Amino acid sequence: MAGLGVVVVAGGRVWCGAPGCGRLLPASSGRGRPREFCGEACRSRWRRFRARVARREAVREARGEALEEPRYLLRTAAFRASAAARAVAALVDAEGERAPWDTEVRRREGHPERAAWWTRAAVALEDAAAAVMAAAVAADRAAGDTWAAVGEALGVSADTAARRYRKE
Repeated sequence: MAGLGVVVVAGGRVWCGAPGCGRLLPASSGRGRPREFCGEACRSRWRRFRARVARREAVREARGEALEEPRYLLRTAAFRASAAARAVAALVDAEGERAPWDTEVRRREGHPERAAWWTRAAVALEDAAAAVMAAAVAADRAAGDTWAAVGEALGVSADTAARRYRKE
């Protein structure tokens, strides 16, 4: 039988193992190895088919290896964005639990580092979200998506998406 077992035996009949052939093979004389193909053209077609399958598998493996780093970067950026979002939520929750007389104005007097601390936390969250977006685009591009597909997901043109996120 051929490499992927494509020779079909049913009711004592044997068909050519080449993809798309479908011819019956002549009866075997009982000596030697049984035939798998009806002729040299079908044998060549089978070899080309196997080579094409092997090339596709090699491309899949290479693409999987190329995706490892972008996936790691995306995961790391997502965890950082999650931490920044939790920090903003913690600030808001902590403020809600304080007594009305203990306002931000009184606590910030004499503490310039506390000025606009919600905005600073939100800016950190925005930066983390931008890093997640850039890592997601890099992962999609490494997976083989086109700039047109990425641009459509972002709601911009392919050219705009490429200009914003292409690595120089």
